[in-house]
Amino acid sequence: EEARENLGYKNNKTVGIHSYKTYDTYKSSCKQFVAWAKENNKGIRNIEDVKEEHIKEYIKDRASSGKSSYTYSKDLAALNKVFGTALTKQDCEVERRSYKEITNNREFKEHHNYRNEIDMVRATGMRRESLTKITPSAFNYKKDGTPYQVRLRDERAYGGSNLSEKGGRDRIVDIPHQLQDRVREIVEEHRENGNLDNKPIFDHVPSRLGTHRFRQEFAETTYKNYLEEHGESSTYRGYDKEAIQHTTQQLGHNRMDIVIYNYLSAR
Repeated sequence: EEARENLGYKNNKTVGIHSYKTYDTYKSSCKQFVAWAKENNKGIRNIEDVKEEHIKEYIKDRASSGKSSYTYSKDLAALNKVFGTALTKQDCEVERRSYKEITNNREFKEHHNYRNEIDMVRATGMRRESLTKITPSAFNYKKDGTPYQVRLRDERAYGGSNLSEKGGRDRIVDIPHQLQDRVREIVEEHRENGNLDNKPIFDHVPSRLGTHRFRQEFAETTYKNYLEEHGESSTYRGYDKEAIQHTTQQLGHNRMDIVIYNYLSAR
């Protein structure tokens, strides 16, 4: 606790930047913000003069000038980090990022050959490294044989402790009720092809299949289902706190802010 206090935490985020690439990206975004402030005579002479209203106006200007949603999302993340704010695209009155516009490795056309892989991520929120190792043995089943939970990093799953995710927490994930029958179809198809329960369901996952967009769908479904089942509690950054805590745990994250800004408000 003393170390955390000395390091400094703002809005439940660490003050530091832990990647040279991220540092360079944020530095570029901040230089562009400074140039904009000078050009538009915002009267900003010191860093303390920058207010949330300036950041909101800048992001709106970036969006209206035709910058891609990826670009102004990146700019907003940089300014939030530097100025200790927690603004969202909603706060800035710009559209949420559409995945139809993305051209990086998270984009993937839902070809029917990979429908099972995509639906598995939508139903479980697992990361890519688990998708390549998951077996029928990793699920918990109802009496009728329907999978309703998946164990990520469990000795009973194929690969034992190797079924773990980089940066992910060990957890038992609840499969949304809307998708349990779909997961059962995938598992039964695997078995019908003569495969044992300790054999991975997917022989190959294409490199272009980025799982983040489908983990976002899982997050949204999990959040909504929790609210429907438990009702609302206290709020946290405009979201139900207990529902966010539950969704964060299900995704294998530690910080609620990550889920809010990268999963729920990013779409």
